[in-house]
Amino acid sequence: MPNPYLTLATGLRYENITAHNLPSTDFTDPTIQSGSLIMGSLKSTYDLRDSITTTDGTYTINQFECGWSDQDTGGNSMIGKLWSDRRWFVPLRETKDAANNPVPVLALRTLLAGSAGSLPYYEQYFVGGIGDFPLRGYVESRFWGKYAFLANAELRYPLSRSFGVVAFVDTGDAWGSEFQFVPGITTNYSQHKKFSPKAGAGVGIRYNSSYGPMSLDFAYGDDFRTYFSVGQLF
Repeated sequence: MPNPYLTLATGLRYENITAHNLPSTDFTDPTIQSGSLIMGSLKSTYDLRDSITTTDGTYTINQFECGWSDQDTGGNSMIGKLWSDRRWFVPLRETKDAANNPVPVLALRTLLAGSAGSLPYYEQYFVGGIGDFPLRGYVESRFWGKYAFLANAELRYPLSRSFGVVAFVDTGDAWGSEFQFVPGITTNYSQHKKFSPKAGAGVGIRYNSSYGPMSLDFAYGDDFRTYFSVGQLF
């Protein structure tokens, strides 16, 4: 069993945002696009993974942010954000020599996030693509809102020490946003107020290069899409 590794971190960020190419006339409510905010954060990370091969263990991140938002068109407001990210790695055979003889792994992840206060547009949670809230089979940041849920499952099967394949299923959603497109402007990016999860699935290729794992994924959600990234998704 890996040794537990707990870290606590605090932070402070200040941002002064000027948004472009997001006209407020396209939204049903005046869009809080530009302005400033200051946020303090407290983050805990509890790592019980096998640090060499990531074939066994768990990994948990919890973060709380609280601060003040002062927007050019939307006044000012206290805002708070809370999210929890939990990951499990389950080996499917003996891991005694996993560094030299890679083993299949079932990797699972859940992520739940919520917020309070009048969030600026850019401080919402964005779900879709392979960003912070990955939902493969959809374009980047396809769904946004004050709340978000995500679940990912990957079956990672090594073909050699350098190459492997994966099969995956993602499901998730972001909802509760005040920023809705005006009917007729676009229907491709309509948002919703209530939880309405979407799903995507596919297969991928992994290559363990000297710069770290490289990933090529083929997914189908609302359409067929291809993603390339450096590093594991989680």
